[in-house]
Amino acid sequence: MSEPDQKLSKEDLYMKLVDLEQKHTSIRWTVTTFFLSVSFAIFGISLRVEKSPVPLFVPQLIAIGIYWFTYLLFLRFNDFTEFLRGYMSEMETSNQVDFDLQRKARSFMTSRRRPNARQLLLFFGIICTAISLITTYIYQL
Repeated sequence: MSEPDQKLSKEDLYMKLVDLEQKHTSIRWTVTTFFLSVSFAIFGISLRVEKSPVPLFVPQLIAIGIYWFTYLLFLRFNDFTEFLRGYMSEMETSNQVDFDLQRKARSFMTSRRRPNARQLLLFFGIICTAISLITTYIYQL
């Protein structure tokens, strides 16, 4: 493996994919957390500002828009994560590597029967949108 033109072993490639997936997941959550924080900050401030020249629905619409943008961005980032995990899983099932991390991880996670991040973000997005509509309606009375 000292020659520069020699290819990586399958195990080395697999470990590089694990590292790439972990880095990508970290970036995905950093971006998601940032935009969710901005969304919730705008939403919270909109409820605290009294006698604003801007109607309440405007900042709340912006906050909810940012939330759903974040959800869509999360899904897009998650697509690449799923691709990497699928590729590693293929390497495992075709016995290209001696690892079985993806199979074990998938089996473990599905046995827990808990909502995943995508489902939780969707659920809380629906709740936040409903709260925004309700508070806008109440403040207009």
